Amino acid sequence: MGRAGRTGCAGGGALGAAHGGDGQVQPAGGFGHIGDGVLAIAITLLILDVRAEQQPGESLAAALGRAGPEVGAYAASFLQTGIMWASHHALFRIVTRVDQVLLLANLRLLGFVAFLPLPTRLVAQPVSKTH
Repeated sequence: MGRAGRTGCAGGGALGAAHGGDGQVQPAGGFGHIGDGVLAIAITLLILDVRAEQQPGESLAAALGRAGPEVGAYAASFLQTGIMWASHHALFRIVTRVDQVLLLANLRLLGFVAFLPLPTRLVAQPVSKTH
């Protein structure tokens, strides 16, 4: 079967969607770009909670040391988000058509990514308040 007769993955794999002629399967085109935008914003929001505020007479090294829990939480979340972005990017390089199931699965992933700054902040707070 030629490329024009397939839907889903370029290789016709498990992500293939049946095209019944009802228009529910759409060409992927730039569909993955929205995910790139959401992931970039989420990564940016992660760093906003990292603060190294110097107290009067305190060295910068001491202030940075106090920010260690926030930096650690940021690094872990950045790594997790980066892995999700790389996987998302790789997936949408091979997807040729998008159906409703893939659209909703992608929306669910992006919702999880957008939520990630909150648990990152919550994980860093208790640790940083004990120091």
